[in-house]
Amino acid sequence: MKVAIINGSPRKNGNTFTALSAAEEALRARGIGTEWIEAAGESIRGCSGCGVCGIRKNRRCAFDDDCVNRHLEALIAADGMLI
Repeated sequence: MKVAIINGSPRKNGNTFTALSAAEEALRARGIGTEWIEAAGESIRGCSGCGVCGIRKNRRCAFDDDCVNRHLEALIAADGMLI
């Protein structure tokens, strides 16, 4: 089992990071793997509803000017997400 941990806080090592780290410790203590995604400072485009991802069936956004496609495989592989 694997959980993607998404930190969107702009403060490095702030309260959100501390809380997510504590949750990560609890997950790892139970044998659950984790993968961090740092979203702070990343450009994340909203869905435009163009439907290209469904037409191509490649799980990729037609717009590649943000971090979504880069992190997509980790999100797909995850059994859970901690945001």
